[in-house]
Amino acid sequence: MKKLLILITLIMICMCSMALANSNKLTEDEACERVFTLTEEEAAHIAAETIRQQTGVDVPLEDRTRYRYVAWKYTKGHPAWRVIFISETEEWGRCSAAVNDTTHEVIIQEADVYGTTADNILARYRTKYGDCSDWNSDIWADVAAAVRDLPATTMEGMVVKATPWIPWREGLLTCEQAEAQAFKQAKVYRGDLNCASLIDAQPNPIWKYRIIPRDESYQDSIVVEIDAVTGEMTDLDMYKSDHQDLEPYYHMITLHRIWTRLELEENGPLYLARIAVLKQFADLSFDMPEEDSLPIFKEDFWQPEIRDTTVRFRSNWSNLPDYQVTLDENGIPAEILILDSSGIEELSTDKMPSVYSE
Repeated sequence: MKKLLILITLIMICMCSMALANSNKLTEDEACERVFTLTEEEAAHIAAETIRQQTGVDVPLEDRTRYRYVAWKYTKGHPAWRVIFISETEEWGRCSAAVNDTTHEVIIQEADVYGTTADNILARYRTKYGDCSDWNSDIWADVAAAVRDLPATTMEGMVVKATPWIPWREGLLTCEQAEAQAFKQAKVYRGDLNCASLIDAQPNPIWKYRIIPRDESYQDSIVVEIDAVTGEMTDLDMYKSDHQDLEPYYHMITLHRIWTRLELEENGPLYLARIAVLKQFADLSFDMPEEDSLPIFKEDFWQPEIRDTTVRFRSNWSNLPDYQVTLDENGIPAEILILDSSGIEELSTDKMPSVYSE
């Protein structure tokens, strides 16, 4: 009998504890709700009014035929609403803002309201056609025609203006035929294809693809160019997932030589030379989170010395070699050398970069 009473007491204690926990959770949820004084609709209205006032443009953010919005509460630090306005037409772009729930102060995070340019045309077309990874050659050709007389101030805009996308025509490989060649020559047997575009070039137009392998392939992402007449693969880049971000995303929708030429003209050879060293000498099977984690981007390992389109990476350490890259007029590596080290002191083994081999 005594044991039974003890068991009943323990059960009652557990039940009380669970009830108390649920009560506390409910109290916390209710407290969270009480922190916010603005409703979702009020926060969206304040954000819309501020965007119009600060941009000087009468953007129809509250017209539900032209915009829809999403909003959510942000409770870390000062309670605030995050509001994103998503355009339903090409006429307007995306806007977003954070609204302080206490002071109603607004921080505008994005305001694409000043008309279509080469810099934002891809974002505007995504509103109408969805993500550009699914566009066909006709849509890309429409972008090329629309952007012809538009201004460009960013690298993305310059690349878009410089890329002569064309619609498919008789006499060229179809998207599906070129896709088969891309899979075959890249040695991928199963995968997903996206970012397919047809680009005018000499001597023949080029199909540009990104392939995401779904087999036992070593790579996570493959970017390939296929001659639209002969089916020959004219360019191939293979990446582990993190390394694909070392090159800007627009390298998947334009010819390799177009974006590298613009990068060389606008920003010089250093970035392109670093990528060339990585591709030639690094073991890209290593997943690294960002470019600064790769030693060639860190000057405590190598100091870059730039002369015209040649970059020599002088090693700070005697047991790491020098590298030298010379680019042609299109920013494509014409020569990549590994040279004797310029370093004097030896780098300790535990600090040696692990992703390089000679």
